[in-house]
Amino acid sequence: MIVTISYEKGSNPVLVSACEEAIERRMPVSMVYGNLRISAVEFRDFLSCIWKGLCVASAGSHGWAMRRRYECCVVMPDEKRYQVWFQFDEECRGIRYGSIDFRK
Repeated sequence: MIVTISYEKGSNPVLVSACEEAIERRMPVSMVYGNLRISAVEFRDFLSCIWKGLCVASAGSHGWAMRRRYECCVVMPDEKRYQVWFQFDEECRGIRYGSIDFRK
């Protein structure tokens, strides 16, 4: 699957660290028109990179980046597309995510 998310010109510590984690895990990473593309086998692999980014943002006192709701596009191998959101859930101290809508 390919996950595409707006990279925000490298100013967001969550996304920068998630990108670095994906590269360390040898996941294919590319930039297309200012969007970060990460190829992951499963969505949980992508979320583990995001978790690393949230940890770095927490250590750097970037609460604004942690509290934000992110939206991304997930393209499955069969070409189905999903608009997905994710954010850090302060109550359960984990990542909460869901589908925005379904596109063919």
